[in-house]
Amino acid sequence: MDISNKLIKRKSARYTISFAIIMVAAFVLDNFLFGPRIKGMLGNYVYPTIMWLLVILFMRLLPGASPGLSTRLRKLINSLAVVCVFIGILGAMIQGMMDGFGKSPFDHSLLGMTVNVISVGTFVAAIELTRSWLMQRHFKHRPAMGVTLIGLLYSAFSIPMAKLMNLEGLKNILEFAGSTALPEISASVLTSYLALAGGFWPAFIYHGGSSLFEYLSPVLPNVGVVSSTLIGTVTPILTLILVQQIFTEEKGYNKARREENHLGWAVGSVTAIVLIWFCMGVFSFVPRVIVSGSMVPTIDIGDIIVVKKMPGEMVEYGDIIMFQLGSMKVAHRIVSVKEEEGRRVFTTQGDAYDSPDADPVTEKAVIGKVVVVIPKAGWITMALRGWIS
Repeated sequence: MDISNKLIKRKSARYTISFAIIMVAAFVLDNFLFGPRIKGMLGNYVYPTIMWLLVILFMRLLPGASPGLSTRLRKLINSLAVVCVFIGILGAMIQGMMDGFGKSPFDHSLLGMTVNVISVGTFVAAIELTRSWLMQRHFKHRPAMGVTLIGLLYSAFSIPMAKLMNLEGLKNILEFAGSTALPEISASVLTSYLALAGGFWPAFIYHGGSSLFEYLSPVLPNVGVVSSTLIGTVTPILTLILVQQIFTEEKGYNKARREENHLGWAVGSVTAIVLIWFCMGVFSFVPRVIVSGSMVPTIDIGDIIVVKKMPGEMVEYGDIIMFQLGSMKVAHRIVSVKEEEGRRVFTTQGDAYDSPDADPVTEKAVIGKVVVVIPKAGWITMALRGWIS
């Protein structure tokens, strides 16, 4: 080995040692100083954002490490990262259909969303710059080792260490592992592969897109231990297998096959987006699995109903409506309509019952009207719910 190669290797070692010191310091500050000791706006937002900005500046001083992809492959891996985001959101929607949705704990005022976008964006940019540098510089020729090792290491930046250290009892530890640690590790492994295949941008797109959904969505799925473990862990791993296969095979495809593949993924992505929006009620239609037999034979247990959201003023006698009854949502038929103080009040009844419901339904309680019944389509969800409970 000549002198120049020795000097390059020596410099490379210094870069890596400096990098490791910076990342360990950032990890300690982020988990054990900012937030736990320095609280409030400064400790939770200002100081961490400044720290990650300094990490980004430090990365600018290091020699670059690039995957050296063609324009076509670079566009492909970035597109696949977008698809990964939507698959992750779809997984969250499925989890929500299993465990229900709850109000997001994050601030959704304009100021709150701006602060979250800046702080989270800075964190994600710093993390993915460092991850892609490591993957490209040290694991380009050892992909399996790199994806596994870096995926495990970088999951530590997303797992709340303060909560982990305060866990007591085997049950709490196992629940934390299933609902938090394993999903974060799986997502980090997928992100590491994207960083290996395409560098910074696909990793940033996937990590940033997933984080934006979590921080900006007004509702989030409730955390069920079994569903979080199953969906949160399996979804990123299956997505990783799919992305790896497509990206690897694409390198050898001819032009006609590439165009066919891109068209298929475009159609699939649009379909996934539409399905997600449908489940979230963007189109004013909401699917619901029926778990009681009160509307037999019109609607049976395990059927899925599609409810068109509309105000109570628009429903009529004979309609099957969904309405709020305490903490439950009930779908029964309107059997009479009365006027009380200038507003209509509905008497409802399940088709399987001989007598009407005891409590009248006000216009305000009406969620919408049942417009479609899909027989037996909800049995998979019900089976999962039964297994969870």
